[in-house]
Amino acid sequence: PISMPASEADAIAPSSASKVHYTEGLKVGYRGSPAVAYPFGHGLSYTTFDIGNAVVSPCAPSCACVSVDVTNSGKRAGVEIVQLYLEFPDQAQEPRSILKGFQQTGLLQPSQQATLTFELTPRDCSTYTLERSGWTQW
Repeated sequence: PISMPASEADAIAPSSASKVHYTEGLKVGYRGSPAVAYPFGHGLSYTTFDIGNAVVSPCAPSCACVSVDVTNSGKRAGVEIVQLYLEFPDQAQEPRSILKGFQQTGLLQPSQQATLTFELTPRDCSTYTLERSGWTQW
């Protein structure tokens, strides 16, 4: 996917220098703070969906399982893509939210509901730190 900035102020300024230093670290694309013109999945449906009843539960061998109900609340049949983002504690020094998965429902008729389940691996629930030279599970 490509991120399109909402305005020129949200874009990285061009440079004619022979060396360019990228100082944004991990905070690029959807992980950064600039506004985007078209969020992931924008404009892909002619109906509306309600997403709710999120349940987080342990599930071996995964770190956790997250289930959500998706209901077609519109007047037309449609398909929805649900995105799962994680937020790590401040001491992890990670961007504010990180996309860890996305799933698509089948075709849902008006008022029809589907349940999607995401399995998060131990690595999904971890961050890599140079100080520890390894992964830390949160």
